[in-house]
Amino acid sequence: EVSSDPKDELHGVLFKLSWADWIKVAVTEGVPIGYTAESVRVQLYDGQELDAVTLTAGKFGRTPFNVDIRPSPRYRELLIEGARYHNVTEEYCKKL
Repeated sequence: EVSSDPKDELHGVLFKLSWADWIKVAVTEGVPIGYTAESVRVQLYDGQELDAVTLTAGKFGRTPFNVDIRPSPRYRELLIEGARYHNVTEEYCKKL
């Protein structure tokens, strides 16, 4: 869920996609059933701000019966590995 609190932080990686690639991602991830695309304003580590799109769990997403489903240990390790590869701060990687 995207937070409206400006003090909240979510670190990650931005990818610039062509429209065709965005469609592939959306179909693969199940937009709009599994996930919903939301417009967000992001701040890069260098202070630059950009408009971006993020995917959030949709109304009929992958949380049946409103149960929070944690990622598998393997998926979590892939997230951490990717975050480190893309130079996400180590402090944030430890939170993952």
